[in-house]
Amino acid sequence: MLKRKPTESERIESKRRKIEVMRLYRKSDNVKAHDRERKRIALSKPETSARQNTLQRERRALKRQQAINPHDDNIKHMKCVQTPSLYSPSCSCPLQDTFN
Repeated sequence: MLKRKPTESERIESKRRKIEVMRLYRKSDNVKAHDRERKRIALSKPETSARQNTLQRERRALKRQQAINPHDDNIKHMKCVQTPSLYSPSCSCPLQDTFN
């Protein structure tokens, strides 16, 4: 079966659709490139003071944790050790006995 030749208006419409699709793809590529560039710039900058403060706070907390129990390197107990509820019976930490 022979394919019929598209009319002038159909050809123009088809071309317009192709151009629109290409424009959308180009736009999404630009957005992705822009995001990559922003991420690269953010990573290349020195850490902001707020981030440094957070890191310092975390380091101090870890040191405090290690000072309380230097032999426990299992971090899942860290929260338990630092909370005052450690000494209450509601603490389910297996290390509770060692601190009482």
